[in-house]
Amino acid sequence: MHIAKSLVLAVTGSLILTFAAAAHAQITINIPKFPKIKKEKPQTNTPSPSNSGDAGSDANASYDKETFQEIYRDTGYDEFGGYSLYVSPYLDCYGKKHGIPQEKVDMWAKTHGNNDDEALARGQQRLAELEAKLKARMRSFPHTGEYAGENPGLVYEIASKRTEYLQCLRDGRKAEADAAESARADNMSSIFFARRWPNIRRPPRSGS
Repeated sequence: MHIAKSLVLAVTGSLILTFAAAAHAQITINIPKFPKIKKEKPQTNTPSPSNSGDAGSDANASYDKETFQEIYRDTGYDEFGGYSLYVSPYLDCYGKKHGIPQEKVDMWAKTHGNNDDEALARGQQRLAELEAKLKARMRSFPHTGEYAGENPGLVYEIASKRTEYLQCLRDGRKAEADAAESARADNMSSIFFARRWPNIRRPPRSGS
C-alpha cells in the first residue's frame, strides 16, 4: 500500500513538471528584429535657371526653343505681344543688374504698353502665371545673351523675381522724378538770380 502511494506521488510530480515545462514553452515567444527602413526624401522636379548670375554665360546652351516661344508669345488672354508686354518694362533693370550696356538693351525688341500702377499690378499676376508655365514645361533656362524672345534665362529671372524687378522699376522712376525736379528748381533759381542781379555772374552749384 505504501509502495502504491509512492508511485502515485511520483507520477503526479512528473506530470506537474511536464505541464510546467510545456506552459513555459508556450509563454516564451521569440520576437524577430526587423532592420530599420530609411526614409528617402521625395525628389522634386522643380527646374532651375542656369547660371542666373551671368547674363551671357550660357550663350551656346541648348533649350527647348519651340516650347519657350510658344509660351512666351501667348498669355492666353488674347493680348498683343504676349508676355513681352509684361517683361519689357523690366529690361533696363535686367541690363543694369547684369552689367549689359544700355545701348544694347535699347536695341532689344520690346512691346510697349501702359505702365501705370494698375497695369504693373496686372503684370505681376501675368508674370506669376508665366513662371508657373515655364516650370511646368521646361527643364532649363539658359541666359543666351539675346533679346527676351530668345533668352529663356532673362524671361525666367524676371518672372520668378518679379517683386524685386518691380521695386527696381519704381526706384528708377523715383530717381528720374527727383532729378527732373532738381533740374527744374535749379533752372528757376537761375532765372530769379539773373533777373535780380543781372550784372552778377552766379557761382556754379557745388558738385556741378
